Amino acid sequence: MADARTRAVREVLSATSVSLLQLGTLAGVPQSTLSRIRSGHLNATAAVAEALATALERLGTSFTQAARKIRSAAPRTRAQRRNR
Repeated sequence: MADARTRAVREVLSATSVSLLQLGTLAGVPQSTLSRIRSGHLNATAAVAEALATALERLGTSFTQAARKIRSAAPRTRAQRRNR
C-alpha cells in the first residue's frame, strides 16, 4: 500500500499537462522513475517528491498547487509537529 506522499505524487503525475520527460529533466529524476511511481510499481522517496515539487514550482504559478499538494502529503517530523 502506498503512503500519502506516493499517492500525492501519483495524482500529480497523472493530472499534469507536462510530460514525464520534461518533469524528470527539470527535477533531475529519470523519466523511468516517474513512470514507475505513476504506474504503482515504485513508491516516491522524500528526495524525489521534493525534487518534483521544486520542478513544478519552477514551471510557474499554475503548478504551485500541485507542488503544495506533494509537500503537504509528506510525513511530519516530531519537531515539525511540536512547532504547530
